[in-house]
Amino acid sequence: MTWFLSGVPVLSDRGRAAKTDSVALAWSRSMPAHSTFEPVGQIRSGHTRMSLLGPTRYRFTDRPGGSTRGRDITFNARTISVTDTAAVPTTDPLTPWTWVQHWQLAPGWVPDETGATYTDGTRLDIVCSAGALTSTAVTSYINESTPEAAWDVSCSATGTSVSVTTTLTVTPPPPV
Repeated sequence: MTWFLSGVPVLSDRGRAAKTDSVALAWSRSMPAHSTFEPVGQIRSGHTRMSLLGPTRYRFTDRPGGSTRGRDITFNARTISVTDTAAVPTTDPLTPWTWVQHWQLAPGWVPDETGATYTDGTRLDIVCSAGALTSTAVTSYINESTPEAAWDVSCSATGTSVSVTTTLTVTPPPPV
């Protein structure tokens, strides 16, 4: 998922690292390098289906590692609300999995405990029903020849059946 608002890049794709750096290339193709709901330990997400539920609402479903996973996304003027649901495979219904919601902030954002601030003062508030946010420094390979520093802000839940809702709200900077 990518998201731009009023000319400010909010969520961005990480791009693809150079083929000469196999570790960076593998990471840039992985689930944790995208704004996704990662079932930790699963390599591939499988075939994803999308449904349009309205002019500003989408639903994605797939079955990574035999589990079930759904993502409902609703866009409003300055807000995205995302609800991710998941359940472990029916072949192993008692083993809880860890699920991580990743939000790949575009380069230029600096995270804090409740979201992030962009270089121009734009504010991003992130509220996750699963609790505290974790910020991890990552690399953006949008321009393969000049990688940039960026951040992955995430929250996680563990269980055999989980539901995590995150709301991302952008507030423009105060007038100068």
